[in-house]
Amino acid sequence: MRMCTRLRCQKCSCEVDVVDLIQPEVLAGIAEPTFHACAEINKRHFFEGPDETLFVCLGSVLKSM
Repeated sequence: MRMCTRLRCQKCSCEVDVVDLIQPEVLAGIAEPTFHACAEINKRHFFEGPDETLFVCLGSVLKSM
């Protein structure tokens, strides 16, 4: 199982715990396309990391639940 990492989330304006899009699928028990489609509605913060991997801010996921 992969661990989270810390990166700066521009929407939170601070360094946060993030996971790549594979991990939320495991955490939330939903498919990646569904998770991504709900991003705007649920205010989940997505952004590209330094290596162009798509990450989601865990704080925004928790707040959207």
